[in-house]
Amino acid sequence: DDPMRVLRKLSLVKDGKPTNACYLAFAAVVNSSTLFQVGRFKGNSIILDSRTFKDDLFGELDSVMAFVKSHLMTGFVITGKPQHEIKNDYPVDAIREIVLNMLVHRDYREAGGVSVIKIFDDRIEFTNPGGLANGLTVDDLLSDRYATKARNPETAELFRHAGLTERYGSGIL
Repeated sequence: DDPMRVLRKLSLVKDGKPTNACYLAFAAVVNSSTLFQVGRFKGNSIILDSRTFKDDLFGELDSVMAFVKSHLMTGFVITGKPQHEIKNDYPVDAIREIVLNMLVHRDYREAGGVSVIKIFDDRIEFTNPGGLANGLTVDDLLSDRYATKARNPETAELFRHAGLTERYGSGIL
């Protein structure tokens, strides 16, 4: 389909102008609105590695995931098969789901807001500007009985059309 028609269908272009969601998703310039800080720590205060990403949303997803994967503890599992299996200390698919949710549900209006991932020896901490949206609570999430509503519907729809998310909220558990 014609690219402009697709952008209009996804509500990324309105009245002939790109929306904020369109800018965040595709801007080729350094973007302070999407600042993402990722670090690897030894203990609580020694920084072993740190990166700041300021990119379009798709670029940030790829860059953040590459950094996180490079710092996950990995082991080999001998299974009796001809090849060993590689096991990470955290499931990469679960981390990717969290990062996607951070990008889709972040409050981009929060001035100076930074998405942060801190990788420690015994845990990973994820912090995102805006908190839970639309009155949602942690208890709601844990109950698995809630209606999902994206804080950034155009961004959520774009990621869904790209095959990266769905709209059921099934990734929480």
